[in-house]
Amino acid sequence: MPHQLTSLGDIAEITNGVFIASSKLNESQGGLPVLSVRTLNRNSIDVNELDFVSRDKIDFDIERHLAATGDVLVASRSTNISTGIVPAKLEGAVFNSTLIGIRPHVDAIHPRLLVAWMQSGLGRSHFDTLSQSTTMQMNVTVKELSNLPVPLFTPSEQAVLVAALEASDVAYENAIRAATARRDIALQLVTDVLTGTTQINQKDN
Repeated sequence: MPHQLTSLGDIAEITNGVFIASSKLNESQGGLPVLSVRTLNRNSIDVNELDFVSRDKIDFDIERHLAATGDVLVASRSTNISTGIVPAKLEGAVFNSTLIGIRPHVDAIHPRLLVAWMQSGLGRSHFDTLSQSTTMQMNVTVKELSNLPVPLFTPSEQAVLVAALEASDVAYENAIRAATARRDIALQLVTDVLTGTTQINQKDN
């Protein structure tokens, strides 16, 4: 039996990011971290892509644009559904106008489950229907996200599904690391052979 659907706006607070002029940003780790579409990496945040803004350069109401642990960030303009879940270490970071912040109500839907739904085939079809797009680029607004249908899961269902998703995330990351390590070994071997550091023993046919 299909799960009941509800509007995302009924179970989450949804907020536009704030515009921050590039002249106010710096790459040194001073001030507040700034989250942008560039920092989204699969379901997580790439801390290597963070910018920072000094508090003395903040001239806007900052409180409503501060990220909290578990917030789901969505790119407001993208060719695909780009998302990221805010980790505890980035609690209090500012998210800029390239992003929309989603803060699910307690126990309404787990952030990892919300992201999985948005990226699933069925969730994506709802997303495509609501997004404003005249080209390949998706333009997402708070209003469209508020109307996005999302399934309601029981706490026990959420626990099982989130555990499965997190296990698959770990398996994926392990596979990527293993593949990267094998590639690095192969590239080093090629370099060593080319520089004469290593020789390949060739057997006579």
